[in-house]
Amino acid sequence: MSEPIDVTVEDALRAVREAAFTCQPEPEDSTCGHTGCTDHPGQGRLIVHCFAGGLGADWDLASVENEIAQAQRIAWVDNVFGHELGVLNREGRVRNFNVRRPAGGAS
Repeated sequence: MSEPIDVTVEDALRAVREAAFTCQPEPEDSTCGHTGCTDHPGQGRLIVHCFAGGLGADWDLASVENEIAQAQRIAWVDNVFGHELGVLNREGRVRNFNVRRPAGGAS
């Protein structure tokens, strides 16, 4: 395994925004007023998957951006599942987000 490569806040935000994807709302969460409607693709939440302490979860993009903005350290890390953006948050917890490091390893 290689050593972590530090990432700037700006580069991390750019990378996580590019990696975020739309999660379609559940039919019961319809925003058009028609109960159970799934006729409006692209209206779901922007999310990024995260591993922390062996557990995975989908995070809203805004929450990931906040975590990055307040991080103690941000680095590209080795991760067999592709969660290569490591964030050490204010509380000292490590979060690995499903963001692949750019070609060449550093950004």
